[in-house]
Amino acid sequence: IKQTFDVLLAAGRDRHAQELLKQRYPAGFAGKNEMLLQRYELGATLAAEGAPAAKKLLAAAVYAKGFKVPFIVQKNGEMPQLAQIMQRSARAIGIDLALELQTDTQFFAGTQWTAPCSYGNTPWLNGAMTLTGWGGRSVPNVYLSSEIKSCSIWNEAQYKNPKLDRVIDKYLGAIALSDQRKYANQIQRTLLNDTPFIFPYFFNSLAAGSKKVKGYNHDASALVYLSRTSLA
Repeated sequence: IKQTFDVLLAAGRDRHAQELLKQRYPAGFAGKNEMLLQRYELGATLAAEGAPAAKKLLAAAVYAKGFKVPFIVQKNGEMPQLAQIMQRSARAIGIDLALELQTDTQFFAGTQWTAPCSYGNTPWLNGAMTLTGWGGRSVPNVYLSSEIKSCSIWNEAQYKNPKLDRVIDKYLGAIALSDQRKYANQIQRTLLNDTPFIFPYFFNSLAAGSKKVKGYNHDASALVYLSRTSLA
């Protein structure tokens, strides 16, 4: 079922992202998986298939007539508009996404994750299907360790794959770029096959600066480092 959504949405990934994000999304960027330092190799294939392939996957999962599923959406930024695009796309193959928009206060309310593997009752970690806006992180390790590994703290899909966990550990421990790319490729292919999450797009993070200031570097996660910053 989750593969169905990925195949369905891939057909309009570039167009939808540009519609939502305007200048923050460079044309032709769909398919670039920066998080894993590797080209999203199946992007072209997915984009060429779209709804017909998604319908076949749905029929193979014995849901040829479609189904209805609650869809909890974080009411932040372009998320509501993206949810409407997903709803419209899903409706074309018989899936009814019942949207429920929640403010950040509602979305992240309730009890949170606790070790070793309890996800509390907060909507964002327990909804049947959720849409969450993610900020940039300095290194991919954060996503891998906090979102994708089994029982990790931000694992919205409550996804577990011990074999993938071992590959992630190898990636995190790799020093050579060639080894990082090798393990990143394995991680990517596993995630494409299992589809616990869908990353519809990545976008540019912009910040204003001044020529009177030197040593300042913009960080996509909104962190500000001033140790090397001074007036020119």
